[in-house]
This record gives sequence, structure tokens and C-alpha cells, in this order.
Amino acid sequence: MTLLNATSAEIQKPALRELFVAVHAHNTKEVLVLLERGVDPNEKGQYGHTALITAAARGYTDLVSLLIERGAALDVQNNFGYTALISAVQEGSADVVQLLIENGAAPDKAKKSGGNTALMEAVVIGRTDIVRMLIDGLADIDKKNEFGNTALVLAEHGNHEEIIQMLKEAPAIQEKIIQDIAEANKNKAMHDKAVSKQKQLPKIKLKF
Repeated sequence: MTLLNATSAEIQKPALRELFVAVHAHNTKEVLVLLERGVDPNEKGQYGHTALITAAARGYTDLVSLLIERGAALDVQNNFGYTALISAVQEGSADVVQLLIENGAAPDKAKKSGGNTALMEAVVIGRTDIVRMLIDGLADIDKKNEFGNTALVLAEHGNHEEIIQMLKEAPAIQEKIIQDIAEANKNKAMHDKAVSKQKQLPKIKLKF
């Protein structure tokens, strides 16, 4: 029995147990039924797992999407410090990682044991694609784990040459992303202001 299996603590609350069982079984229809019945997607089971952490750890993209839509908190950590994002990275599920990032998951939460972030975990397992996603998601490349190692140091230890290069280029990439976001926000603000002024103009009735 793994940490993510339904446990005695969950059994104490039948509705919560049903939710976890449905998530484990990848039963999207049953998960939806339970959520519509009012089961809280953020209630924790054994070891502090939530339904979202469980779904992410198993790479169930559709369930992750459903749970997010139904109000699942993205950055809850279980008793070991794992978030849904860290769990998805360890599973190697790029689709779930991308989905979580797009929905605003915090990339820099750290595990309790060792202090690795999602970026560090992606580096350790050599997932270049996920490292790129996290860089683009503005993960802190300079953050250190409990041993004083950054993601770059871990990449060098693992001889992940492509990832090493990506991390060295990351500051410039992230600066450009931040500039693009600022420009987009500025343009949106100007557009919204123009629309607001347009709505305030008096309406002229034409006579024929």
C-alpha cells in the first residue's frame, strides 16, 4: 500500500474516502458527482494528501483540471511538503505540470526533506521539457535547498548538459517574460480605460 492509497484516516469520513477512492481509480464521473454533492476537494486525508495532490501524483490531467475548476487549492503541501506541482514533476507528467503552471501554481514551494523545489526535482530526474516549463513559469533558479545547492549545481552534479545550458540562459529568458507580461498588462489597462471612456460618452439620438 502506497502513501497515496485510501487510508484509515480517510475511512473515518465516508464522503472523503469515496473521493479518494474515485481519484485513485481515475473515475472522473464519480469525482464530479461527489464534488457536486458538496465534498470539499481541499480536505486532507492521511499524510496530508489532498485529492489534487493525489491526482497530480498519478498524472491524471483530466482530474487535475476538474479539481482546479471546482476550487482545489493549488499550493497546499502534504505532511512531507509535496505540492501538486512537485508531485506531478516526480511523476514526470508534463501535461499536469503545464496545467498547474498555467493556473498559477507557485513554483518555489519546497519539500520538507532536502528542501528541493519542483525545478530542482525536474533537474534531478533530467526532464528537460519540464525544466523549460518551470523556467518559463518564473521558477526561482537561484533558490537553494537544505544542502545549499541551486538547480544549476544539481544539474552539474548530474551531468545534465542541456539543462545546465538552459539554466545559464534562464535569467535573460525570465527577464524577457517579465517585460512581456508588464507590456501586456499596460496595453490591457490602456484598452480598458479607452473602453470605459467610450461607455461614458453621451448617446446621441439621431432624428430622421
